[in-house]
Amino acid sequence: MFIHIHFLDMSKELTIRQPYRITTMRYKFSVTEMRILFRIIESLQPQMVDKVQKSDLEETKLVFRTKDLLRVGDQNHTRVKEALSDLTKKTIEIQGENKNGKFIQYTGLIMKSRYFQNNERVEVVIDSLVVQEFLDMAKGFTRYLIDIAFNFESEYTMKFYQLINHWKDIKVKYLPLQEFREWLHLEEKYPKVKELNRRVLEPMKKELKEKGDVWFDHKNKKEGRQIVGFYLHIKQRKEEAEKIQQNEYMERQIVTLLKTYFYLEREHLDNLKRITGDNSLHKRVLLKIQNLYEHIKTKKINGVQAYVTKSILNEFEKNKWKEKN
Repeated sequence: MFIHIHFLDMSKELTIRQPYRITTMRYKFSVTEMRILFRIIESLQPQMVDKVQKSDLEETKLVFRTKDLLRVGDQNHTRVKEALSDLTKKTIEIQGENKNGKFIQYTGLIMKSRYFQNNERVEVVIDSLVVQEFLDMAKGFTRYLIDIAFNFESEYTMKFYQLINHWKDIKVKYLPLQEFREWLHLEEKYPKVKELNRRVLEPMKKELKEKGDVWFDHKNKKEGRQIVGFYLHIKQRKEEAEKIQQNEYMERQIVTLLKTYFYLEREHLDNLKRITGDNSLHKRVLLKIQNLYEHIKTKKINGVQAYVTKSILNEFEKNKWKEKN
């Protein structure tokens, strides 16, 4: 079993990469359930790769401080216990294959959880195939700021924040009314669009604009006098958009240097992803690459690819509390 103990780092904004299938899961989650899922996805970021090797995946235990599953100042631990129970009851359908052939597996998003009565610690265990779903970005991914997503007060805002982050590059997204209702599990609520607008759409827009780095304005699409959908005009705070663009550029530059100077291949780059993708480390990583290049030029190094990978991991690996059990 792979074990990861999660300690929340408040010193930096962390940009999450989340497989698009997770973004588009059509489950109804409470706010606390969403916050637990955000922490699970955050904890798995070091294992994120573009193509998951399914044979390498293991049943995974994640360990959290209970306070990191709640907003700062929130002492309602009952919410956490209830949310953990509910998450174990929500099943996901996963296609797999083993020596006996192809199969469909039904399993809980969380296999089991353990809540410690001192209100200090929570453990969750996730099936290996669910881990695969949380990690596999081969079919696209959504990038968003975890701290912003975690601190929204409405489950509608939390869900829509993930969706508009996936759509933000297209600027204008048409969303049929029925699809909007399905995304937010509102098929049976607020049958009048005027009420839907007042109870859900406008409060969601307001919270996104006040707290988010991405938000939207909208215009109605009508057929005759009936509203049939919304045109979402997706907007980003300029400084955030530029920062994300710069971080992505720096990551590409680092990967290019590693390939050019040391002939690193996909397996090596995947092992370094948690470092090359961390914008707080980019300047130090570039300096490390320069020092390694100068060192290797003057020394005879056997297995340059492995040497460089290990050297970078040793210097920048922060998750020293991980262990294999």
